[in-house]
Amino acid sequence: NKLHVLVRVQAPDLPKSKINQRQPYGVGFVIDRSGSMDGKPLFEAVKCVKFMADKLNDTDFASLVTFDNRIELEFPLSKMSERSKLIEALKGVMSGGNTDLHGGWREGADEFVRKEPQTALKRVVLLSDGCTNTGLVNTDEITAQVAEFASKGITTSTYGLGGHFNEELMMNIAKAG
Repeated sequence: NKLHVLVRVQAPDLPKSKINQRQPYGVGFVIDRSGSMDGKPLFEAVKCVKFMADKLNDTDFASLVTFDNRIELEFPLSKMSERSKLIEALKGVMSGGNTDLHGGWREGADEFVRKEPQTALKRVVLLSDGCTNTGLVNTDEITAQVAEFASKGITTSTYGLGGHFNEELMMNIAKAG
């Protein structure tokens, strides 16, 4: 017999008196909207960004980049008091063409360089199936750039989506970042 179990562990919410005792966070959401992400993977990516955005304080910063073979800055790095504009931008995310994963990630990272927010955390969150086929596709070159940005305080986390995501690339990016 097979038994499928889902376990979810979540810490309780902080008391309201402690929420604003930390420095602001900066999160750059980068969503792969390529054709291979069509359907459930893209739906899950958008759902994940909404969930994370809802957990940020109004004093935190976030941006949204979407990519296929074109890279779009959908929501420039802004305070989360503008959260409704980020949520509105997520409604228009549709799947498209090929996958320029490096270009999408780089736009998310460069937004921190352009704006230089005074935040305790500068993190790019890459949501993709990792099936890159346009732009820079060499894993070693991509991870070298990710590591370079990490050394400057702009870190990267990855979230692999779909049943056949490129685990090797996504893990290497996460380790470098």
